[in-house]
Amino acid sequence: MKKTTSLLAILVAGLISSHAETTITLADFETSSGYPAATNSVVSFVGSDGWTNVAGGGTNNARITPDAGGSGYTYVLAGSQSAMVSDIWVWQSFSSQSVTADDIANGEISWLQGTPGEMGANVWAGGFIGNSGGGTPTGIYGMRDNGGNYNIYLLGKNGSTNTGVTYQYGGGGTPTMDYVYQFSMTFDFGAHTMKGYYSLNGGSKNLLGEVDIASSLTAAEFATNYGMTLHGSVNTGIDNIQMIVVPEPTTLGLLMLGGAVVLLVRRKHKA
Repeated sequence: MKKTTSLLAILVAGLISSHAETTITLADFETSSGYPAATNSVVSFVGSDGWTNVAGGGTNNARITPDAGGSGYTYVLAGSQSAMVSDIWVWQSFSSQSVTADDIANGEISWLQGTPGEMGANVWAGGFIGNSGGGTPTGIYGMRDNGGNYNIYLLGKNGSTNTGVTYQYGGGGTPTMDYVYQFSMTFDFGAHTMKGYYSLNGGSKNLLGEVDIASSLTAAEFATNYGMTLHGSVNTGIDNIQMIVVPEPTTLGLLMLGGAVVLLVRRKHKA
């Protein structure tokens, strides 16, 4: 009886372990990951770690901070370096980071984001899942409209949805980072939906809402032809782009667990 119970405990522990979440770092913008070191000049990260300029301004509009090259933006969101994007679309494919369809189907994509200084009219900034042409089938971003409202939006197949959550940013035009968001997205490819979440300054995680994504989009399509797209109409800080994956239990693990339970029941009957 003790041997059977021990076997069951080991199998259960193994199954729980196989179900534990793993973190895939898509970009942390640190020199240890192959990014250039910040200097007294503006340093671009385009060309590093698979990042490509797909639209907008020059490559120096996607730069490493802290940059002391006259910009005044010396903050970082995490670690010793971060990224800043302004008037540019930059893209990094999932395939270049060895992200699989299973990772996307079972994962949550997250990143840190903050916008220092004043936001002008009709400006927006955020993270999206797009293709190499700069397409944006789904994403999360902060935007100021003509009415002076600052809110967080979800982007889906039917366009943008105002979540009604106010987007906080650094004030007075000063390049400070008073508010740092962690945005994240999860996908349900059966229901063809994306859920967005946020936390502010390390606080609790909150649901932003849910939007429809194109029914033609699959996890395999995302893994093959899509990637993380960053955009900022104004100076927008980005860091720690990650995919948190909680894999489903393997069929073998479930069969082993079922076999152990059957064995335990038989032992009890014999006893």
